[in-house]
Amino acid sequence: MNEHRLFKHSKKIGIDEVNLIYMKRDQSGLYSHWKKIATQQQNDFRAASLRSLIFSYIDTKKNVLDLGCGTCDMTLFLFKQKVDVTSIDFSIEMLEVGKKILRRNGYPINKVYRQGLESFSKNYPSHFDQVLCLDVIEHIKNDIAAIKCIYKLIKPGGKLLLTVPALSYLYGPKDKNVGHYRRYNRQELYAKISNAGFKITKVRYWNLLGVLPTFIAVKLLQKRVSENFRYSESIPKIALQRILRTWFSLVENKIEPLIGLTLFVVAKKERELIY
Repeated sequence: MNEHRLFKHSKKIGIDEVNLIYMKRDQSGLYSHWKKIATQQQNDFRAASLRSLIFSYIDTKKNVLDLGCGTCDMTLFLFKQKVDVTSIDFSIEMLEVGKKILRRNGYPINKVYRQGLESFSKNYPSHFDQVLCLDVIEHIKNDIAAIKCIYKLIKPGGKLLLTVPALSYLYGPKDKNVGHYRRYNRQELYAKISNAGFKITKVRYWNLLGVLPTFIAVKLLQKRVSENFRYSESIPKIALQRILRTWFSLVENKIEPLIGLTLFVVAKKERELIY
């Protein structure tokens, strides 16, 4: 199906207004967080560092679905790299911000859709070579069903690039505020993705640097980890962002830590399955 037909057909299919697979917790904290970061998200240390890691696994000559694209940070980056990218999210609030950012940078929005995962997977089975699912399934109540929907979207031989918050024992106030149902342990995530039919080719931790401050905040102080420095444009906090970007670029993106706040998975779809 070519781009024009994809765009034309997407207007006709129904949106999952009541979708048990994609049902979310209150996302107001998440919207607030990303609206603050959105204006400078291309320079945000975490977003920029994770983009670099993810991009090293993307085949730029094949199409990509940015699933749960949010404020279109990764979508914008892929457009700049001339990658054929389609983006979906269920949040009107996030997409409004994302589309403004794309327009501001001179990129089209005709392949950015408000769609629920379940209906989209039914209408576009085996359509995408690569699916990015970055910090998404922790917001979904039925994550097992969601992973199966993602499997349907990918062509045989295609791959999934997925990130989630790691270390379930660090689940705390920040997670609740941004609408997380859970954080993941490595074995749990591996099992859920494998059981959906994927062959996992890589699973690794990322963001070792954040483990200790998060442990202190959640377990000892029982409060949220402050990320105010990510929103600030003050010189000291901009300097801190640059230091952190350097750390992630030179260390965490190259040397896999034994533990971290994020789990990153690369998985391959080898054949079609009927659920």
